[in-house]
Amino acid sequence: LDEMNAQMDQMLADHPDLVTPIVVGTSHQGRPIRGVVIRSGADNGRPAVLFNGCQHAREWISPMTTIYIADTLLDQQATNPNIASMLERLEVIVIPVVNPDGYLYTYTSGGDRYWRKNRRDNAGSCDGVDLNRNWGADWNGGQSTSNDPCSDVYVGPGSMSEPEVSDLGNYMQNHGNIRAQIDFHAYSQLILEPRGYTTAPPPDYDELHGLGVDMAQAILAYSGENYVAGNACNI
Repeated sequence: LDEMNAQMDQMLADHPDLVTPIVVGTSHQGRPIRGVVIRSGADNGRPAVLFNGCQHAREWISPMTTIYIADTLLDQQATNPNIASMLERLEVIVIPVVNPDGYLYTYTSGGDRYWRKNRRDNAGSCDGVDLNRNWGADWNGGQSTSNDPCSDVYVGPGSMSEPEVSDLGNYMQNHGNIRAQIDFHAYSQLILEPRGYTTAPPPDYDELHGLGVDMAQAILAYSGENYVAGNACNI
């Protein structure tokens, strides 16, 4: 975690004209949930895209993926006209570690490399809440969730009860110009479209699915890896 934070500090030192540091909230154990905003020029209400990682503590590749995105944008802004143009029109927000307590616990001596949840004290033998199951949309809907604090998919004591979730949610809503978000995880080669709790298509299904398919095709063209795009309930 310290290295992640140091990398963001280095981004600011190397690119002060492009990087603005942010803290979107504080974890259960008092750690800041840090990120960077990347854009060319002044904050003028332009559309924003948010990339976040590590809701699930053990999914180490997700914060590295978001850091890689930020590094690539910053390192190539001066030489890649496409990136330079994009950063003049868009604001890119990168929050590598949404779950700093859990992430640190996966590295700590006496911790657990496969720890998934945050580190809420549940006043018993089992700590933590699955942050990905704590969001308000269909909270405690009964599928792929649990009310047992010992479960890896424990939903928490209430909807949006966890500061890591509520603070990030408040940041996104209060920002006002976020047009897209990708929440990076580390299980399988899937592009999961909203909304994962129902098979009923959302009103903007065609647009969302089209974007998912475009992403899968771009990944295939670049790396030869096959990703499946679709609703989580269906795939």
